[in-house]
Amino acid sequence: MKLISKLTALIIIASFIFLSCEDEKEEAISASIHAEVHFMNYVAGSDATMMMTYLWEGSDWTTAKAAGTVANAMFSVSVSDTLTTMSEAEFENLPAGTYYMGVFETSSMSFDENDTALRSSGYYNTSENGNNHMMTPTGIEVAESKDYHLETMMIMGM
Repeated sequence: MKLISKLTALIIIASFIFLSCEDEKEEAISASIHAEVHFMNYVAGSDATMMMTYLWEGSDWTTAKAAGTVANAMFSVSVSDTLTTMSEAEFENLPAGTYYMGVFETSSMSFDENDTALRSSGYYNTSENGNNHMMTPTGIEVAESKDYHLETMMIMGM
């Protein structure tokens, strides 16, 4: 009888330990990044059919770029006109990580280096005037489930 009581006590203790560990598990993150781009007298190349924004994820830009894009969004603009407008894009259901964003002229929805129309309009970079750098983005740290609203990115005609 004592053996059964000790065994029962051990099972109860193990159950409490297991349940307390379950409560300590991290909650899954599901965030969104909201980007606003101000096109100012921007003229897209003749091969472009749309303006897209892409996201990469990684510990640094080199790692993220090598891994490829993780999301994309199309801006609601017509590239047949000179772009002088504000446009927005939203990336949803993002897990925790460091993201990098770039805006491109393209003729394809996916980021494809072989797309003859693919031309960078800039990368989101908070250390630059207008939050735009032609070569290097800054990381967007996503650490909790919330909406991340980026500062407006300015894209000017050349």
